[in-house]
Amino acid sequence: MPHIDDSYCTFNDMHAMVALVGAEDWKSAARLESGLLRSRMQGTRYGETTRLVGLPVCRSILAFGKGQYARETEFLSTVPTTARRMGGSQAQRDLLYLTLMEAIRRLRRPAAGVAA
Repeated sequence: MPHIDDSYCTFNDMHAMVALVGAEDWKSAARLESGLLRSRMQGTRYGETTRLVGLPVCRSILAFGKGQYARETEFLSTVPTTARRMGGSQAQRDLLYLTLMEAIRRLRRPAAGVAA
């Protein structure tokens, strides 16, 4: 949390959002999203990766955590061709694909009582 506003690394932002959503810390997740909205305007590499990847990915993770699967798929559908720009390994970026596939599965077959 001390580094939530650092505006430094898209890969870190994604992992922070996963942790915040997993902890159901919606206030901090909203704070991170607000910071990304500001950061996307920077004329830096970070600003560019935030615009292209970071903001849509973090919004998709937030939507998934709240059970908003259609919204999650909408956000993530814009990312696949640019996901490599955020860094990390292919295995780490696979988290996006796996999350998208799970959201689609839940949209097609909503199960009662499935926790997000």
